[in-house]
Amino acid sequence: MATVAEHQRALDLYAAAAYWLMELGGDELASRLEAQLQRRAVAAGASVEQLHDARDYARDCVLLRNRPLMAGASFEAFEREASR
Repeated sequence: MATVAEHQRALDLYAAAAYWLMELGGDELASRLEAQLQRRAVAAGASVEQLHDARDYARDCVLLRNRPLMAGASFEAFEREASR
């Protein structure tokens, strides 16, 4: 069972991955990373509603030209953070 911090980090990383997937227009690498981080969030105890909220947050960030907290300065920086 994941700690609260691990659970939140998994959701934050998933939201950032969803953001990059939208920003990069369905890039294959971004798509694989988003799927991997979704599985990690589920393993950490994320509910369907929490995953939906994370995707909504990512979509709002794209529309408002903001970046989620964990998105990093670039997709490459995000990949490094997600692999930690």
